Amino acid sequence: MNLFTKLKANITAIQKIANAVSNVQQILDRQAYESHPRTEEYLIAAWICRVGILDIIDSPNISTTHTLWANINGRNTRMTVVEAYARSVGRLCIKADSLDSELKDAIFDVLEKGDLFYEIDSQIPEQKKRLFQLK
Repeated sequence: MNLFTKLKANITAIQKIANAVSNVQQILDRQAYESHPRTEEYLIAAWICRVGILDIIDSPNISTTHTLWANINGRNTRMTVVEAYARSVGRLCIKADSLDSELKDAIFDVLEKGDLFYEIDSQIPEQKKRLFQLK
């Protein structure tokens, strides 16, 4: 892989992480004001975390010290990949611990690519998947 191709792949990966963080942050902020948790929103947030953050971080070309800019509450916010992880996956896991055990288990099943992940993944249109997945 030549340098330009590798650089372009890294930029695309960082952009995908930034998009995922922005979307998960928005979902979790919205849920903070809801009196009853909306299961489907938490599961979509978990799916976005899995494909838009965890799967990309697992790729060999992404360093946890890479910097990205994510739109958080209407502002471009600079953060590292580690900070992006904490603001999305970390925050979702903390929130999951305060939810009922069935929803908590479902969230972790999606994050760990269990059966529920594949059930959700099969229902998401390809156009939406391309927004988050690195493929």
